Amino acid sequence: MLRPGEKSTTANRRVRGLLLGSFCALCLGLPPQSPAGQPQSTTEPAPPEASATLPEEAPARLRIEGVTGLNDYAALTRLLQGVPGVRRANVLVVDTGSVTFEVIVRGGAEGLEQALAGVARLERIAATGGRLLYRYQPQPPG
Repeated sequence: MLRPGEKSTTANRRVRGLLLGSFCALCLGLPPQSPAGQPQSTTEPAPPEASATLPEEAPARLRIEGVTGLNDYAALTRLLQGVPGVRRANVLVVDTGSVTFEVIVRGGAEGLEQALAGVARLERIAATGGRLLYRYQPQPPG
C-alpha cells in the first residue's frame, strides 16, 4: 500500500526491505516481526535506577555500502546485533549495493558511531544530522 505522497518505486523498496528483513530474521533467529514489520521486543526495559546512569536509547540511521548479497546482509545484521549498546537493528531500505538500518542504540547516532569505531569491517565515510554512512569490507583489512 502506498503511503501519502510516496512513489511506487519507494513503496517497492520498502516492501522488498520488509520481506528481506523478515526472511533474514527467521534465518538468523532474530526477534519475531509484528504484522506491521516491526520487531517485537524480547527484552525488558532497564529499571529506572539503572537507566539514569546510562545515555538514553535513541534511533540512528545507518547506511552501509558495499553489500553485495544475502551473505553480506546476514553478516551485517549479526554484527550490528552484537555491538555494545544496540538493542535493535531494523532494515529500512535495501538498494543495489547498500542497506539502510534504523538502529536503536544507547546514545543515538553518536553512541553508535563510537561503538562502530573499533569494528574493522566497517569504514566510516560520513556522519551528518544523525545519519551515518559506512562502507562494508567483508574481510577486515590486513
